[in-house]
Amino acid sequence: MHLGMQHHMDMGHGRIRRGFGLKYFILAILSKGKATGAEITKKIEETSNYYWRPSPGSIYMILKEMSDDNLIKSKEEDGKKYYEITEEGKEILDNAWFPFKEFISREPALELEQSIRKVIESKNMLGEEEKKRILSLIDDLKKNLD
Repeated sequence: MHLGMQHHMDMGHGRIRRGFGLKYFILAILSKGKATGAEITKKIEETSNYYWRPSPGSIYMILKEMSDDNLIKSKEEDGKKYYEITEEGKEILDNAWFPFKEFISREPALELEQSIRKVIESKNMLGEEEKKRILSLIDDLKKNLD
């Protein structure tokens, strides 16, 4: 087995365990801030465009394993259990190979800003129909964000 893949599979803990892809999803989500198990599940579902919703049983089993491995920690707040990434979890996330890393950690507002800037830069190349379509999208965006 390729050494990089071994590290990827064992999360740096010397043993191969199931759910390593889900663990990276969770680490990426928690790198943005604390979340409950339900919030983590919802974020995975949203990130996958609603194609994948891990079962609560699989999420909470993986969260326990990750906590046991000191990749995340949990604390009670307002009657809810919140999970946070640890320094060891951050190190694993930063240094490990994961094919969807960029996709998981994407920021839609930043992506939209970059796209809008590209449109502005190429405004002289746009036809009238393209301009109308863009303005219509902007109107839809304004209505839906209010």
